[in-house]
This record gives sequence, structure tokens and C-alpha cells, in this order.
Amino acid sequence: MKNILDSLKSPDGTFDKTSKFYVDLKNDFTFHSSAIEGSQISKMDNLKLITDPKSKSHLFNQYPRKHVIENENLIHAFDYIMDTYNELLTIKYVKLLHKKLCWNSPDLNERDELAGEFRQHDVQVDTHLGARPSYISTLMKKLLEETPKKMTINDVAKFHCEYEIIHPFYDGNGRTGRLLMLKHCLQNNIQPFYIEEFNKKEYYLGIEYYQTTNRIDVITKYFINQQNRFFEKYSSKTKEYVV
Repeated sequence: MKNILDSLKSPDGTFDKTSKFYVDLKNDFTFHSSAIEGSQISKMDNLKLITDPKSKSHLFNQYPRKHVIENENLIHAFDYIMDTYNELLTIKYVKLLHKKLCWNSPDLNERDELAGEFRQHDVQVDTHLGARPSYISTLMKKLLEETPKKMTINDVAKFHCEYEIIHPFYDGNGRTGRLLMLKHCLQNNIQPFYIEEFNKKEYYLGIEYYQTTNRIDVITKYFINQQNRFFEKYSSKTKEYVV
């Protein structure tokens, strides 16, 4: 499968952020990643945040302040990933990404947690208890050290599951994890994809299956399906985008 994002890269490997392809992809990725976490902002209004940042003041009157801030932060964090996809993934990089994503986050401020820093408190998502705070740095270092330099879709799936199981931050783990997943795809010339809100249950089931069995076949199958959906959506419009 041809990586259709390659057609948008300039000779120096950067992306044209003004292209329709880039704007549509950013809207698709950020809208769905936010919606998965409960954001009420519509896809059309998410696009307004991208194309007309000044619209934010009006959105504060329509949506919870938390949702507007988080969507705006995710949009900026998406650009950061696209600008730095070839950079080495380090603890410092992960923390900086989280800082961009959760800047001025009401949830963190209320719980005395900091954007860009590993959490100081225990956290539970449904029945899953994240790693104890005292172990997070060690586990994250181990995860990064054991990640292959040249990754396959299986490696991307395993990294994502391990990251979500560690749950290194008090908030924003799903969104940072999905951004890192995009970075891994771009860095390793793997057909990119994004998680969609309508089939998020399959996504969560894949992570839970890995957690209980240590097998990545379910989540990998889901990722490959999302790759195919991505390719079908964008490949038919590549000429329109590139012109």
C-alpha cells in the first residue's frame, strides 16, 4: 500500500500545512481523537478552530470551556508531531508533547498535576489501574529502549498498548498515545491512520485484549482496517489535494 502522505512532502520532508489534504487530515484526526474522549465540539466547529483561530471566543459560548481548550491544544500538538516526526522519541519529547496537549487543562489544574510531567497520583480508567507513579519513569524508559528503531505496524500496536497500560500522565494519555502512533507511522513510512469515534469500542477492546493476553493480533487487525479506511478516503482525492 502506497503511503499517500508522501505526495505532500517537500524535498526536505516537511508538509505543506496550507494544503487541503493537510487541513482535512488535521480536522479528521483531531476531531475524532477529541470525540473519543467526550468532546462535544462538532467537526465543523473543530475545522473553524483550525482555519479561523479567532472563532475560539464564540465557541466558548457554545461548548464547555474544557472542550474548546483541549481541542485547540490537540490541533497545535498535531502540527508539532508533523513538524518533528523524524525526531528521536525520548522521555523529554513525550513530556513536551503532553505539555502542548494539556496546556491550561482544567482537569490537571484541579488535581494539582502539571502538563508535561508524569503524574503524581494513582489513576484508574474503568477497571484498569495505571502504573504506580513511582514506577512510571522506569517503565517509560524501558518502553522506549525496547522499541525497535525500524518499526512495523505490529510494533506500533504494541507500543501503543504498552503506553496506554502505563498511563504515564493524569490526563491526556489517549490523545498523546494516538499522536505518538501517528509519529511512529510517519517515521517508519507506515501507512498512517487515525482512530474514529464511531468504532472506538473495537479500539478499546483491542487494548484490553492485549492487556489480558499479551497478544496484539486484535488491535493490529483493527489498525490495519483503519489504514484501509484512511487509504480509501484519501487516495481517491489525492489529485484534488495535490493540485
